[in-house]
Amino acid sequence: MPDCADNSVPVTAPVLSFIIPYYNVGALWLRRCLDSISNQGIRRMDYEVIVADDGSEDFPHSVLADFPGQVSYIRLEHAGPGAARNAGIDAARGEYVQFVDADDYLYAGAVDYYFPILQTNDYDIVSFSFKSVGEDVPVERVKVTKWKVADFASGADFMRRHNLSGCPWLYAFRRAVADTYGVRFTTGIYHEDEEFNTRLYLYAGRTCQLSLCVYAYCQRSGSITTRKDRAHVEKRLSDFKAVTRRLSDLRVAETALNGVQAEALDRKVNFLVCDYLINLFRLRATLPQVKYEIVSLRQQGLWPLAREYYSLFYVAFRWLAACGAGIWLLARAERIRSRLHR
Repeated sequence: MPDCADNSVPVTAPVLSFIIPYYNVGALWLRRCLDSISNQGIRRMDYEVIVADDGSEDFPHSVLADFPGQVSYIRLEHAGPGAARNAGIDAARGEYVQFVDADDYLYAGAVDYYFPILQTNDYDIVSFSFKSVGEDVPVERVKVTKWKVADFASGADFMRRHNLSGCPWLYAFRRAVADTYGVRFTTGIYHEDEEFNTRLYLYAGRTCQLSLCVYAYCQRSGSITTRKDRAHVEKRLSDFKAVTRRLSDLRVAETALNGVQAEALDRKVNFLVCDYLINLFRLRATLPQVKYEIVSLRQQGLWPLAREYYSLFYVAFRWLAACGAGIWLLARAERIRSRLHR
């Protein structure tokens, strides 16, 4: 069981629970993250902050002391960010939950813009946009001129029309949806967020997407997403394929899915297969290696790609990946793209 320390947070149930998974990030970034949340312009009684410490070697408790009565602290054995987020969901009291990674931050005042939408209780998911920032960039105030709200009948309705991001911090979601359908992160793997996001959107009711930049994403050197050692890369690829397989199996096992949910899940699985092959190209896999992986995908029922017109990119990718020459062209294109973005 995790160890919990409640720093005298409000007794009344808040509207929004911010959950921060933490693992050896450092005091500087955690302080920046907590500062950004405290500068959102919403009443203290309307939100709570939960820091889920994933077994850090030296957690900076002095940072929490600078936020008296504002932060609940949970200590866990090291099991990865999925386990930390699960513990946060289980401890949350808010109607809605929003994840914020400890080395990222929220633009000051951004939540204040969409908080009234949460208070209406009309949506199961409210999503927004983000911007990549440098490691040492201080918290900035959100720059807002005009922003729009795109409304969708359900999470599945959104997912069947759009490519769903794998980032778990790009939205606030109604906690009851995750609890009702048992949606939690699979622990001990990479890409657990792809699976969580897909299942959450699959079962969510009315959702909306805001053209509002709320989140500042900092990709630090040495983070999980930037490690390049062979064992790490191989596990990421293996876990990615396993997540895709489980979501494909869900399409068959979940007999209660309606037509919109089935379409949404099919689209997501097909794009995950595309992403898997693109990752192989980025790792400079040889043509025989890619062909071997395609045979493996076929054996698992993930190949060939569905003959659907999801997007121009998808149609072109499906057509090229159907033959050896096309795979070679895709690999060359990805290598050129990688050089241009260095």
